[in-house]
Parts: sequence; structure tokens; C-alpha cells
Amino acid sequence: MTTGEFRAAPDSSANTGQFRAFAGEQSADSEAPWDMKVPGRSVARLAGIVVLVAVVLAIIAIIVVKL
Repeated sequence: MTTGEFRAAPDSSANTGQFRAFAGEQSADSEAPWDMKVPGRSVARLAGIVVLVAVVLAIIAIIVVKL
């Protein structure tokens, strides 16, 4: 992006009033989108699987590089 393009870009802060109006319409009873509905054990199990796969791939990569 050139300097001219940057200066010609619309101001992203111009929508602040629209966002505040939208946020003001939301009720306090509505669920937050980041509330997790999954037990912590499932998240921990998934994280463990990801780490295990990463370790296995790293071992395979080391073996392949040494050949």
C-alpha cells in the first residue's frame, strides 16, 4: 500500500458511533460468543493430541534430514 492509497483509505474509526448503537441494543442476557460449551478435559485432550502430532512430525523431519 502506497502512502497515497493509505491516505485515501476510509477512516475505520468513522463506524464507532454505529458500533456503539449496535452494542447498546444487545441485552445483558444474551450469551457471550466466547463462552465455551465444551468441558475443559476435551480442550486439554485436543491440545495434547496437537502437541503429540507436532512432536511426531518433528521426529520424522529430523530422520528425513539425516538421510
